[in-house]
Amino acid sequence: KQWYQRRVREEEVSSMNPEPKDMELAEHKANTVANNLWLITYSKPCPKCKSPIEKTEGCNHMKCCKCKHEFCWVCMEPWKLHNSETGGYFRCNRFKAVDKFNNDVAEMKKGIMEEHKKASKFQRFMHYYTRYHNHEMSHKLEEPLLSTAKMKSIALSSAAEGDADTDTSFIENSVKELLKARRVLRSSYPYGYYLQDGIHRKVLFESMQRELEVTTETLSQMVARAYLRTPKAKIIDTAQVLQQSRLKFVDAVANGLIPSELAMVTERRKLLKRM
Repeated sequence: KQWYQRRVREEEVSSMNPEPKDMELAEHKANTVANNLWLITYSKPCPKCKSPIEKTEGCNHMKCCKCKHEFCWVCMEPWKLHNSETGGYFRCNRFKAVDKFNNDVAEMKKGIMEEHKKASKFQRFMHYYTRYHNHEMSHKLEEPLLSTAKMKSIALSSAAEGDADTDTSFIENSVKELLKARRVLRSSYPYGYYLQDGIHRKVLFESMQRELEVTTETLSQMVARAYLRTPKAKIIDTAQVLQQSRLKFVDAVANGLIPSELAMVTERRKLLKRM
């Protein structure tokens, strides 16, 4: 059942295939939202032409450089309405005007924050999707290595005439292990997308995922070359480390990302409660 649910989630992510233009548009939208957040926090719009104005001096008497409109920075009312009764240059007690302006700003800020939230959600999705898609493409590009592995094995056998160690099956075995790791990593990103943030399981998951990715890329660089340059022993060792890392990662996910020692303690506690 858990496998089926993960597969469904994986298909949901893979079914969404944004074009590069969509990704550029999303990035532009996120930058626009960030700029709007800065503007609403550190500037105010001119009451007349709506151009953003930043206050650089202590005086509340403002003059828009674009439309030349003069207004009060505190209440945003025309400066001509200000006189000795309202406090002149450095104080404004026009409460209704200030209250209205603050409400308007709050509404604007709320709208921008909503846009920022939507952009953040899309960026989070793109983070997981691009990495999912990257491993999927890498798997497709590395699949032909199985056929070329035999050719490399023949070439090595011919070059190793008179050498006692002529076993070249390690190349094909390494490629098979590489493809298994790619499939696990590809599926790990839909799983990670739905895994709740801010919990120890997410930290453990990402740590093991990163470890598997590093070893996968290392082995890929070794076996994807037209001619093998890495010593046989190093390729075999790296493939074995990759296998161990993959099995450990899959086992951890299957057990709910609970460390094995903690899992044993939990099982013991359950047994004690039943007794």
